[in-house]
Amino acid sequence: MKRIATFVALGAGLLMATPMVFAQPVPDKHDHRMKRGKRMKRLKVRGGKVMVRHVRPRTAPVGSTVVIIGRGFTPGMKVLVGAKHKVVPTSITPRRITFVVPSLPPSARVLSVIHGRKSFTAGMLTIGTAAATTTPTTARPDERRPRRRRWRNYRKRSVVFGMAPRAGRVGRRVVINGRNFAPDAQVSVNGAPVRAAKVTPRKIIFRMPPTTRATNIVRVVQASGKKIMLVGVFELKKQGIDKQAETRRKAEQARRLVEMRKLARARWMKRRAAMAKTRAARFAAYETHWKDLRARRAERRAKRLASYRAQWKANFLVNQQVRTELALHSDRMARLNQMMRLAEVDNLAKLVVRIQVAQTRETRRHKRRMITIRTALGVTVGGPQ
Repeated sequence: MKRIATFVALGAGLLMATPMVFAQPVPDKHDHRMKRGKRMKRLKVRGGKVMVRHVRPRTAPVGSTVVIIGRGFTPGMKVLVGAKHKVVPTSITPRRITFVVPSLPPSARVLSVIHGRKSFTAGMLTIGTAAATTTPTTARPDERRPRRRRWRNYRKRSVVFGMAPRAGRVGRRVVINGRNFAPDAQVSVNGAPVRAAKVTPRKIIFRMPPTTRATNIVRVVQASGKKIMLVGVFELKKQGIDKQAETRRKAEQARRLVEMRKLARARWMKRRAAMAKTRAARFAAYETHWKDLRARRAERRAKRLASYRAQWKANFLVNQQVRTELALHSDRMARLNQMMRLAEVDNLAKLVVRIQVAQTRETRRHKRRMITIRTALGVTVGGPQ
């Protein structure tokens, strides 16, 4: 009964502590303080991408300064005015690109930012005369709003990041990247709507429709035509292939390949002959060295053995103690070797180990005994090296 009462008390304590564990504040989706951390994390993740927000001013005369505002700008970027005119910016910061309007006829042109092989559409720039250009002096309404409200409104807007690829033939698959695309968004090429376009909140995929223009303006239209977003310019490549030029190109490529193979084979044969020559010389030197080494080794060995025999015959082998020790050692080793062979035939592993230990001990004893005898007789073993 005492154990049951103890378990009941423990369970009641856990039940009372459980609401305190899970009584955490539930984040409200309208509470911007709870969402600020997540929002800043997204900013850090997307900080490496290039995004163009707006161009100031949108109407400027030739020679005036225009600023492209956005983020992710890096040195080396260029500004494309229209379809062909590239302009080197006067200054580039991570959030601003400043350039001077080139000398072009007054017209509305597409403005893009080029970074390597990628291009990002900034908007439309109207090139006019100095008298017709006016610069707004009043602040934008968005600038008077709190920062959080402006950021929330910006996240809700539909934005086009870019288009890939920007050149190709009719029927080429084109992808428009952006954010917050509406389900009713449509793609228009030169003002004509494109059918069978796949629309997702972040991508619009379509096929380039048949057209005869070399430069085609692509736009995204949504909200029943009330909002039009400029995507960029798609350059149309010529259809068909010149068969004669293609044949000549393939023949030239095959000829160059054959010449490269011939040159490579000639270089390899030359290198192979040089390697064979050096190899023969190396092996000849190697054989000469080993012959000399063997001859000198045999000579030294003969001198050393002659010295050993002379000393042992004169002072050592005639001694009775030496003869008795050599006879005893040879008799013991012969018996141990015979026992080892019999144990190996009968596959007696433990006995084999014991015999090996006995052989080792006998060898050590014999060496110690011989050293003692040599010391007593005053015989040194050795000779010329």
